Amino acid sequence: MAAKQWMVSCVLVVLGMAALMVGCSQMGPTDSSTSDLAMNPPQNPPRHDYVEPAAPPPGYAYPTRNPNYHRVDDIPSASAFIVASLGGECWLNGSGVVIQPNAISSDQWIFLYEPSENELYMEFENHGLVFDGAQYARISYAGWNPPQGTSQEDLVVWYWNAEELTWEYIGGNNNVSGQYIEFDIYHFSRYIVAGPRM
Repeated sequence: MAAKQWMVSCVLVVLGMAALMVGCSQMGPTDSSTSDLAMNPPQNPPRHDYVEPAAPPPGYAYPTRNPNYHRVDDIPSASAFIVASLGGECWLNGSGVVIQPNAISSDQWIFLYEPSENELYMEFENHGLVFDGAQYARISYAGWNPPQGTSQEDLVVWYWNAEELTWEYIGGNNNVSGQYIEFDIYHFSRYIVAGPRM
């Protein structure tokens, strides 16, 4: 009787392992082109050639960098591979973007750039990437002082419309305690943080 129970247990274990192996094989990547793309980031990541400098719109000024503030990481760029059906996110020095599943039409690399040490703006690439609905973005202003005569509450986000060659007001939700502004992002471009001149 004990031998019979032992054989039944062995058969159940073998069947369970076989089912697990079949399940695992179905969970692996099914599109080799996607896995190849994910494993091979571009050697020359895209950078949009902005004709105009990143100066704030009339009546606004950049915050100034606090020379006594040092970030743990202060790198100028970051990248992430986004699988369209899963979504994903990319972060750089407290700033970033979160892309929901199926918000982009194809799997691709995205890039964040912080081109200037003295001006608070971010470039989200691939330039012009359009989302199916609003996605979450954030720009951190930790370590930056608002323009003279203003406060952190006065800081807002603008984006550069490269077709119209003009700044467009975004505003955003200013989280003063966290020192960042979060906002809806519908496409990639250049986004700045600025406050009104006094």
